[in-house]
Amino acid sequence: MSFRPSIAPEIKQQILERIKSGIPTSTVAREHGVSPNTVYAWLAKSTSSAPGLLETGRWQREKRDLLQMIGLLSFELTKIKKNRSY
Repeated sequence: MSFRPSIAPEIKQQILERIKSGIPTSTVAREHGVSPNTVYAWLAKSTSSAPGLLETGRWQREKRDLLQMIGLLSFELTKIKKNRSY
């Protein structure tokens, strides 16, 4: 069984921030003595935990637009049904 020292959350955060700023993952991983696959796992975990503010805003705009379309289609359907009943 091999011993893997745990990495402090602050160090993980620094590593992730350096990568997000544009430094290659392999470079940062090598400098910190961490496997690139471990860093990729951290990245996946950090990005999938919660949607970002931009993504949330996009979803809200999409929802508003879809509700508006549903309202217009419902109105048109009501008009068509009324015209058929005459």
